Parts: sequence; C-alpha cells; structure tokens
Amino acid sequence: MDFNKATLKVIREKMQEALNDVSIDTYTNHNGVESLGLTIVVGNCSYDENSATFKVNITKEGGASKEERDLKQMAPLHHLDLDKVATINGNLKVKLSGYRSRARSKPYMVRSVDDPSKQYIISTDKAKDMFGDYIKVPTS
Repeated sequence: MDFNKATLKVIREKMQEALNDVSIDTYTNHNGVESLGLTIVVGNCSYDENSATFKVNITKEGGASKEERDLKQMAPLHHLDLDKVATINGNLKVKLSGYRSRARSKPYMVRSVDDPSKQYIISTDKAKDMFGDYIKVPTS
C-alpha cells in the first residue's frame, strides 16, 4: 500500500479516536481510581511511499500550550499588556492568546472574548498598536 493524503487522514482519525479513549480512561493506583488528566492530539504527518510519521502531542489538562508560553515570554519584549481587551472591526472584542514563534509576518494570535472558538492572527505592529502598554504621544 502506498501512503497518500486520503489514507493518512483516515489513519490519523482512527489514531485520534483510539487515543481519546486513553485520555478519558482512568487508572487505578494505591489510593483508588484517578483520572489520567491528559490531552492527547495526533498532529502533522510526514510520509513517503514506504512509511509515515505522525506527531503526537500529550499535555496535562489545563496546562498552557506552547503558543501561550511563548506569548508570556515575548509580550514583555514588545511591551504588550496581556490583560488588555482590544476591539477589531468596531465590535469584536479580542485578547492576546498566543505567539507563533515560526510565523514571520503574523506571529501573534488573538481570541474573541465573547466566542473563544474564534481566533485570528495579527502582525507584531498590529499587536503593538492594539495591546501596547505604552502611552501614545501625538506628533505635531
């Protein structure tokens, strides 16, 4: 069998289903039954005609993502206020939610305050304009 995108998509979905069962299941230790408390995500895949390699990311539930950790590191460098709520398009309220270290033109991620499933990417200059903690001095 040759690997192709369609086949690997099905394999990824089956792997994710199986790992979802593992992440939800519980284990028994000497104190009784406890939750694993893990989130498991099957990510990107690299492949050729003979093999495929999937990235599997396991995180503690409630733990910060890489983008969130990177944001906490980068925000002070650009003087950004992580608690500030800004407005896009006149009515959409957003907060900084992450920093994509490999993205050159639009590294910052913002998330809607009202609907957290809506996420957008913005440039560093736009992030400074929207979330900068400095006082803008009018130029004459």
